[in-house]
Amino acid sequence: MVAWTDSERSAIHALWAKIDVGDIGPKALTRLLIVYPWTQRHFSTFGDLSTIAAILGNEKVAKHGKVVMGGLDRAVKNLDDIKNVYSALSTMHSEKLHVDPDNFRLLAECISVCVAAKFGPSVFTAEVQEAWQKFLAVVVSALGRQYH
Repeated sequence: MVAWTDSERSAIHALWAKIDVGDIGPKALTRLLIVYPWTQRHFSTFGDLSTIAAILGNEKVAKHGKVVMGGLDRAVKNLDDIKNVYSALSTMHSEKLHVDPDNFRLLAECISVCVAAKFGPSVFTAEVQEAWQKFLAVVVSALGRQYH
């Protein structure tokens, strides 16, 4: 179990309240697929991902980006039980989808980049980033748990 300080909890909740999942989710997943093109193999049912323009205009990518952020919403609401909240997702990604667990870390980085770009240093301060990165590290660990 992770120990969260009151300031970390406050920072995570306050930042999450500002995040538009319909904006950040699609941008983060799009960034993942462009910056780390080998991750595209897990999205073969999404249609054309052959160019940056195709990825940017892909409705399935945008929709799944929102789904990813919905998963983060569950984690934000269950900070003290993220491991159990993500148990089924970890099993699905490991046993059914065969996703490389490092891809979770890469996506978390893309989410952070998009959040930082959206809010800038006045909202995404070093202190907020510290709490946010800890949160995402816990999520990544929980998603990769089935692999261990």
